[in-house]
Amino acid sequence: MRVFADPTELGSNSKLPQAVATVCEALPGLEARTGADLLITTLPIPASSDMLLERHLQSGMLVQLKRLNDLQSSITDSRLFHDILRMRESCALPWLVCTGVLTEFEGTAVMGNIETQRSMANKMVAINATGRQSLTYSAVSSALLAWRYYGGYVDMLSHDDLLLDWLGRQAKALVDIMAGKITELSPRAYFRELRAPGRIAWLATLFDGIGQKTAAAIYERLDNVKGEPATLFEAIQYVTTYVAVEVPGITNERIDQWRKHLGLKRKAAVGGSPATYAALDLAWRLEETGEVYWRGPEQWRFHYRNDGPFKIERLFTPYHLRELLGDVYTITYSVDDKTAKVTGLLHAITMDKESDLLVVLNKQDGIKYEKHIRIDKILDMVRETNG
Repeated sequence: MRVFADPTELGSNSKLPQAVATVCEALPGLEARTGADLLITTLPIPASSDMLLERHLQSGMLVQLKRLNDLQSSITDSRLFHDILRMRESCALPWLVCTGVLTEFEGTAVMGNIETQRSMANKMVAINATGRQSLTYSAVSSALLAWRYYGGYVDMLSHDDLLLDWLGRQAKALVDIMAGKITELSPRAYFRELRAPGRIAWLATLFDGIGQKTAAAIYERLDNVKGEPATLFEAIQYVTTYVAVEVPGITNERIDQWRKHLGLKRKAAVGGSPATYAALDLAWRLEETGEVYWRGPEQWRFHYRNDGPFKIERLFTPYHLRELLGDVYTITYSVDDKTAKVTGLLHAITMDKESDLLVVLNKQDGIKYEKHIRIDKILDMVRETNG
């Protein structure tokens, strides 16, 4: 067993048991570098340089010692939490070892010394301990839990004389780890490291009936279609259209529930005009055909069609056409399955219960007239320019 100790632990004012001090090697700067009092290692090499010390830290254990009232004072001034963060950055196995008996008295924590011990009947033992009241017991207990949450390990020793044996057992554990006898041990992660949920976790959380497996399948489908990772917003758009039934586990009934939850109604209650999908920033819906429209490249509106293969098409909606009013366009549209064209000034958009109409102000044979074209019949539009 090799134990390096910060020189402050080996000075005349140190409370380190003499038996432990005898086996320790002084390592200047250990606490300043790592936040620890002791370093347990099995390597026979020196630790005289940063590179050599790093090798010891990669395979060893760091130990921070807290005795009696020192534990509570380190909680009060936050030293305890600075120690674990520095130790965790340096070593995968940071230990906090507290010596003394921790108990509760009238709501406060008492870290005491054992004064006497005596045997009683039926293998019972009576122990008398003396300590000082300080922080609340819950505060000390929470601090010890926080050390664990940050990825550290905690052990309580009733008195200092147990420390040498504890160090020996930990050194043996390191030997067993290196020999492969302890194969399940691995460095613990930061339990309290704040990480934003990934897109799969978000989607699974937002929609009842979508678990991790289904959410992963949804993103796999979207990623393949787009050729790049889809966003959470795009996944929400997808699962609220009926094309999402192509993913195993998603049904029309489920989609109806999700749409209702988000307020995506089939038709507006007043006037019969198409409902606005404000909750998802989806602009318009002309008919309930499984299509959802949103702003795409070139400021057009695009939609997903529920007609088999997943594809994107250009669509002209009232929301978009309002931005074009006042310009002259050549419009291609269909009437009774026949294609027709008209060139003129986009004059107005009217909506009624039956359809949305684009009004084109045109001149033919010197006569000014208005052409009303159903918006869902428009096939293409080309802006007319002078010259």
